[in-house]
Amino acid sequence: MSQESKWAKDLNFVRGVVDPASQPHLPRSVALVWAIVVLIGFPLPDFVAGDMVLRYWLIAGPIAFLLCAFLGARMMHKSGQQDRRAAKHQFAHWGAFLAISALALLLPQAGVIDWQAAAPLLLLLISFAYLLAGIHLDSHLAWPGVAFAVGYCLLIYRVSFAWTIVGVLAALALVLTSEIGRLKRVAQAA
Repeated sequence: MSQESKWAKDLNFVRGVVDPASQPHLPRSVALVWAIVVLIGFPLPDFVAGDMVLRYWLIAGPIAFLLCAFLGARMMHKSGQQDRRAAKHQFAHWGAFLAISALALLLPQAGVIDWQAAAPLLLLLISFAYLLAGIHLDSHLAWPGVAFAVGYCLLIYRVSFAWTIVGVLAALALVLTSEIGRLKRVAQAA
């Protein structure tokens, strides 16, 4: 490692410690992507057949994941903060969640459980992923995790239009989480 790259690494570390804007956070663009995907996809089971819902998520989920990875990398580059370690953690966390979700879909596909049981299970996995992200990546991400957990309870107790309710709650939680985090960073920087 050259002396210049050591200095750059040291400066990035110092910047991360003293600059509140450099702390991990949910970028507005990423929050909006997932809010839109969730707001469209979650209400689908209340209004259309299950195979259409599955197709939506098999397409929208991975596309949104890759789009958000791109948006996060672009934001990191634009801000001049090249924290590859944090980026790798984010990518590994959400990539692992996507892979585990795909594996969970094998349960109903193989006939181990029915699709009615698989949907709440996937929602529980989403909640768990966001709550863990709130613990390990960005504390604000716990709030969408709570919204997804509430949605899980609504599904279990068969509340009418539960998917629509959880879609709206989760989309709001994602957008508000991003905005609250942004406002806190602005206030800290002032």
